[in-house]
Amino acid sequence: MRDRIAIWGAGGFGRYAYDQLKKRKDIDIRCFLDKDPGCQDKKIDGIEIYAPEQLRSGGEIIVDYVLISFLEGISIYNQLSEFKGVKFGIIKNRVFLDKLELKNDLMEDTNIFWVADGNKPLARTIETHVIDCCNLNCKGCSHFSNLYHADDMIHFDTYCRDLEQLCQNVNIFQFNMLGGEALLNERITDYLDFTRRVLPYADIHLITNGLLLPVQKEDFFISCIENNIIIEISEYPPTLKIEGRIISVLEQHGITYKIRKDINKFMKNMNLSGKADKYEAMRNCLQDGCNLLRDGKLYKCPFEALGNRFFEHFQLDIRLQGGVDIYDKELDWKRLIDVYENEPVDACRYCVKGEWFPWENSNTPTADEWIVSNGR
Repeated sequence: MRDRIAIWGAGGFGRYAYDQLKKRKDIDIRCFLDKDPGCQDKKIDGIEIYAPEQLRSGGEIIVDYVLISFLEGISIYNQLSEFKGVKFGIIKNRVFLDKLELKNDLMEDTNIFWVADGNKPLARTIETHVIDCCNLNCKGCSHFSNLYHADDMIHFDTYCRDLEQLCQNVNIFQFNMLGGEALLNERITDYLDFTRRVLPYADIHLITNGLLLPVQKEDFFISCIENNIIIEISEYPPTLKIEGRIISVLEQHGITYKIRKDINKFMKNMNLSGKADKYEAMRNCLQDGCNLLRDGKLYKCPFEALGNRFFEHFQLDIRLQGGVDIYDKELDWKRLIDVYENEPVDACRYCVKGEWFPWENSNTPTADEWIVSNGR
């Protein structure tokens, strides 16, 4: 039986998807959908263009799947539950930017984010630590990695339990695994395998400074390939010195990778008074949207999740009370995701417009690496 498909958008996206799929014998392209009244009731290659409303329950169009662009899919995500019995495939931007071919089995194509349950809220990005310590110990690290030690591990069972709980309640578009330095976790392949198992359609990024990539064992690269992991390299000055070796190893193994270029300066933005304007702090924040999963809670940012490590280490009489218990049976998930993506939290009171400083190591950190001038 042929899959009955509608393509959302009669413009550049729709035509690009159509050109890839029109010759497929296993697909029946029933129609195009477009919100623009000027496009409706017209045809492309004899295929009708309808208003999306005609796809809703009780409408006249019967399809199994709808393919939609990333921007359009995100903008109408909250309406997807109105389309009963239809599975939406949000095609990721890189398909168009890099002119990628869709796979023969669309359901197995990791360039498509399939939404089976539009009743779950969509989190654009969630990240989590797989280890807290690091091999660089950057001055003023926003994750406070140089305040942690090798025995400060993220236990695998806790990681699995928390991620599974989150996935039962939220659709996650991109999931970042980081630290610390993620490759210091000796069980990293177990974490990669499990993450892909519970997030079959998400973009999974492993964020690393890259220094340990040339010495990884073969099973690590096999796991990255099998689980379609995107390795994201933070290009710090020490990374730059061996970047040629790093890229060579990745390309030799056929690994998809991205490079965050020229990370040669850091910012400190902490003010201990706690009197900052929370909304202004969020507008200026470089980590807004970095929602972090940790120890059964979801946090708006690394500072809300990890800031108490800083206060405890330097014996400061401040404690953050943030984070939301993901096991709370009364939790309003849609409201939570909306708040974390669009509103400040109490921890924002300690963040002000930052001060840049050159990157350097800090093996014996001081509090002033994070606190702005006159911020005490």
